[in-house]
Amino acid sequence: MELRDKRILVTGGSDGIGRHICLKLAETGARLAILGRDETRLQAVAEACKAAGASEAIGLTCDLQDPLAIDQTAAQVVERFGGLDILINNAGIWHKAGPLDTIAREMLQATVQT
Repeated sequence: MELRDKRILVTGGSDGIGRHICLKLAETGARLAILGRDETRLQAVAEACKAAGASEAIGLTCDLQDPLAIDQTAAQVVERFGGLDILINNAGIWHKAGPLDTIAREMLQATVQT
């Protein structure tokens, strides 16, 4: 599949698997919108993606548990890129909490809602 100049949004792109997804996509020359919660890490990933060959890479902070924030961020991306071709929904809160029956309900909800 040819990904050069494809408009791709990656959630949870500032760290871990999401960061590596972004860097691999950058090598193809894709245009990347990278979402996460940490502005500093997002900007570092966006810069690394540009250096790796992305035709464009922007980092945007977004709390994926907030529907209004999602709508606003999606509108920003569509306005900037003129639409989207691919969504990679990688975001997720991960809690090192032990067995399932010991995890607080709020933690489980936060994990599922991202």
